[in-house]
Amino acid sequence: MIGREQHKLLPFKQAPEEHEALDAIADACEQGLLQRSTWVLQCFSTVAIFDEFIENLAEYDEYARIHDRWHQALMQLGDTVNEEGFVTSSEIAERLVGCARETGQIDSQ
Repeated sequence: MIGREQHKLLPFKQAPEEHEALDAIADACEQGLLQRSTWVLQCFSTVAIFDEFIENLAEYDEYARIHDRWHQALMQLGDTVNEEGFVTSSEIAERLVGCARETGQIDSQ
């Protein structure tokens, strides 16, 4: 779980439930602790855990809703100022992966 120890993030060591990850990401964004160029490994201890989060996120709106607080944090990480194309959970997941690739956090595939 992402936690703060003297303002230090502790990344998830296993795939979290989506709502847990989204709450933690939103909290860290609100506190200014995440950097767009490094957030993947700030939040997740491995790229494989990030990948699992993204897979689950892509299907999230099939059974739940991404509320505004989470959406604002994800927009920040996705370097998105316009909600167009950043509405469904699959669009959000796709944009986050694209940004992670653009910033060199994950391999281009």
